[in-house]
Amino acid sequence: MGQSISKRQRQKNCSLPCPMSPLPYSEMSLRYETFKTLKDTKDFKTCLVYYKSKRTEVSLLSISKDLCKEPFHQLSSKFMVNILDLYYDSKSYHLVLEKVQSRSLMKEIQMSGKASERTAKFYAAEMLIELENLHKMGSTYGKFGPHHAKLDQNGHLKLRHFNLPEDSSKNTYQLPEEFLGCFKTPQSDFWNLGAFIFQIVEQRPVTLPVKLSSMLTDECRSLLNWLLQTNPRKRPKDVQQIKSHSFFKNVDFTKLKSSTQRGPILPHYIS
Repeated sequence: MGQSISKRQRQKNCSLPCPMSPLPYSEMSLRYETFKTLKDTKDFKTCLVYYKSKRTEVSLLSISKDLCKEPFHQLSSKFMVNILDLYYDSKSYHLVLEKVQSRSLMKEIQMSGKASERTAKFYAAEMLIELENLHKMGSTYGKFGPHHAKLDQNGHLKLRHFNLPEDSSKNTYQLPEEFLGCFKTPQSDFWNLGAFIFQIVEQRPVTLPVKLSSMLTDECRSLLNWLLQTNPRKRPKDVQQIKSHSFFKNVDFTKLKSSTQRGPILPHYIS
């Protein structure tokens, strides 16, 4: 199976910040004011709220406690939706999140007509930066789907926070090893990265056996064949190996981390 992140590796690298301590839901109204409900189901509720002191809009995600198996961690992340505050009541956790109102990245790509290797390379590079950060902290992203990736106002990637439980009404990429119950490893994250790139360049979800278009460049085909290996042991061992692949030869990852330039696609906002 894919390699898990060992205890020794966690000790050598930095670790996740301490879990967030939720505040009583009654205190939330002192800081935030709800003004629009976007979605309301049995286990999930999404609203837009005002941060009163700053008069800015943020998102509120309410999740049934039954679905929350892991603690929530507050990260300062450029390419992932950050948790700003955490509250609780008897049935749910209420997470105040950065507001990201674009459609999913896949929808934005379809609307822009920019389904290309160049687009895939840009957003895969940003995703790699986040995976590298998580793996260094001894964690993994886990299940991933097209709806997990959105865009901020400047066209940069905003991944769904890795700590959030999965909404069963949404589809995720199906990992070859998933039927064994082992999908939270670095190698599983690399399969998801391959499926992410595949869907952008092929404009269809990945299926087994993997069939690649002859229109792809040799570099893209090589990377996808490596990431989408059925056997996790045959996938890359770490993020650095992927960053060194010829597909990313013109990507300056250090510059990308601090870039303020616009991404290749600007989002169509949902009103």
